This record gives sequence, C-alpha cells and structure tokens, in this order.
Amino acid sequence: MVRNYLWGFAGSAAILSLYFAILILSNSLNHAMEELKVIGGWIALLVLGFGIQSGLFAFIRGMIKERAGAKATASMAAAGGVSTTAMVACCMHHVTDILPILGASAAAIFFVQYQTPFLAIGVSSNLIGINLMLRIIQKNGLYQPDRGILRHIVRYDMDKVMVFNVLAGISFFIVIFLGTLKKL
Repeated sequence: MVRNYLWGFAGSAAILSLYFAILILSNSLNHAMEELKVIGGWIALLVLGFGIQSGLFAFIRGMIKERAGAKATASMAAAGGVSTTAMVACCMHHVTDILPILGASAAAIFFVQYQTPFLAIGVSSNLIGINLMLRIIQKNGLYQPDRGILRHIVRYDMDKVMVFNVLAGISFFIVIFLGTLKKL
C-alpha cells in the first residue's frame, strides 16, 4: 500500500521536475518561477492528477501480478495510453518554450495565446485517465470490499462517471476556449 503512495509521489515529483527543467533550460529559473506564479493552479492540478494516476497504476500493476488477469492487463494498457495522452496534452503548451529556438515563431505565438485551453485539456485528460484506472479496478475487482478508500470510490458506476467526466471536460474546455477568444 505504501509503495503505491510512493509511486504517486514519485510521479508527481517527476512531472514537476520535467516542468521546471523545460522552463529553466529554455529560459531561466526566474522565468520558471514567474510562470509558476501565473499558472501555478493549473500546474498543481496536473501534478496532482499525474501523481494519482501513477499511484493507481502501481496499485493495478501490483494487483495484476497477484491475480495474473489477462483481461485486466489489456485494460491497463489502454489506461496507460490515455495517461500518456494526458501527459502530452498537459505538456503541449511547453512547446512554446522551444519553438522560437527552432525558428517557429508563429507556432509559438499560437501556443502562448491558447496556453490555458491546452492546460484545460491536460487537466480533463488526467481526470479521464484516473477514471479509466478506477474503472479497471472496479471491473476486475482489484480492491478489498471490506477496507481501504477504494471501496468507497468504486461503489459508483465508473461508466456513468466516465460519461460525466467526458461531458464536463468538453464543457470546461469550451468555456475556457471561449474565454481565451474574448481576451484576444
């Protein structure tokens, strides 16, 4: 159990380190700190979401090793793909740090202008990735029904929660995107 929390913490630390490394290498530590002040809430949500996914991934992997379920392994691979997609989406806005160096100023301007919608996609993708992992846990009975926090979470229909998360994510993105357009 503690191992899963450590994996979650390590995932959060790794993604936060990657964030700072990209900003420091492409600009400076000062720039990284200023950027964190501006979008720190978004970064916190992304780091937390990735950490939760890392912990759930470790939990599922450990339970699969114990039970050796092929069905769970296939579902796990699908969730891993969504997790990777979430990470790509959440880091997409950092392309703006590298594009000017490559001479792609127009693309950099585009990504800077639409940074907030990209962050919204990353947060929504993280929620969907977490939901997928919880669905895997629920569908494969990878929890102990008499103890632990998962027993409280998996009592909800994860398929219905997924529909809600997808619709909420799309709505959230549209609102953020329209808000960004108004500012331009």
